[in-house]
Amino acid sequence: MKKIIYMAIIAFTVTIIFTANVGYTEQLNVASAKAEGMVGEKPNGMLGIVINNPSDDIKMLVKTTNIARLERYKQIANKNGIEITKVQAMAGAKLIKEAPKGQWIFIEGKWTQK
Repeated sequence: MKKIIYMAIIAFTVTIIFTANVGYTEQLNVASAKAEGMVGEKPNGMLGIVINNPSDDIKMLVKTTNIARLERYKQIANKNGIEITKVQAMAGAKLIKEAPKGQWIFIEGKWTQK
């Protein structure tokens, strides 16, 4: 029963995060921010800011995206009985591998255009 309540709280929290940003995400989403070179993928499965002096919209996009990603990584880790850092590393490797040419990825401590 506790697990059901916990999952309901997580689902509700994620819904609130995305609902609160509906108008915002219509103007700017992860795909467009990546295509414009403002954000990129990191090896830990998190989204990062590539540009200097990002707008508040970019900061919020990265923050909300990473909150949702981290929650999903926690769920996967718990379900499979593995450390969250391993899930993040697997996700990061996949996201970097699937990033189209021209997008930014964080490799060896620096942002690199793929």
